[in-house]
Amino acid sequence: MRTRRKQPDVPAPDSPWSEIVPGLWMGGHEFRGRTGQLEFAVVRGEFDLVQTLLRLPGHGPDPGVEHHVWAIRSGRWTAPSSRA
Repeated sequence: MRTRRKQPDVPAPDSPWSEIVPGLWMGGHEFRGRTGQLEFAVVRGEFDLVQTLLRLPGHGPDPGVEHHVWAIRSGRWTAPSSRA
């Protein structure tokens, strides 16, 4: 997967989030706003619950929006050993 952080030539999305299936939305940290400038994607009252996989300073939903952070390590992952 290409990301803007590692490859800045990847364009920012045009909206803060996209509907994946009815009722399930996915978003990122930045999007290109109406003015063409990068803006932070911040949930205000659009959603009841936000699940975060990568938490960055200055990002996250407004107070009052239920928020769960699921820290995902970056880097190589190895399966746990099945040996006891």
